[in-house]
Amino acid sequence: MRRLRIVLLGFAISAVALAASLACGDGDAAPYMLGSARPTATAAEATPEAIGKAIAADYLTMMNELNLLLAPAPAPADLKPRVRELKDRWIAVFVAHGRERETLPESARSDVDTAVVRELAALPTANVTLINATIARTNDLELASDLSSINILMQYSFFELLKRQLPGEAARLGIQ
Repeated sequence: MRRLRIVLLGFAISAVALAASLACGDGDAAPYMLGSARPTATAAEATPEAIGKAIAADYLTMMNELNLLLAPAPAPADLKPRVRELKDRWIAVFVAHGRERETLPESARSDVDTAVVRELAALPTANVTLINATIARTNDLELASDLSSINILMQYSFFELLKRQLPGEAARLGIQ
């Protein structure tokens, strides 16, 4: 059952990533913002539901922040360190959520997973028009790779998934 939940969570995250990669804006500035992010969970609120909501809210905040960074279409050379900083900062946020999730009993971890999937289903689809446009106009493969990978950073909250999909990253972060 646990394996099925992990597979379903991985599928849900992949589905969000795929839906995001297919999303297109209508040309207005507003579609780049996904909505208002909810506050993240505090230590006192570390219930499975609160952790799941915080993970989804932080995903929303991250995507909004990235779109605001890309909206003025900065030069790739100026953008590269800023995208790297954003990516590293959000990896730390999602790893912290993962460490919090790991303190829960296994059955409660699946409740976190369920809450994330439910919250993501309620969010608007991430608009990746700016991400795709920036990738298309750059010859910097490292920048393009960083931009492409940001949409899946939420998986850093789910250590089983991270260890399976990005074992090198899990090892780098000390996730056993």
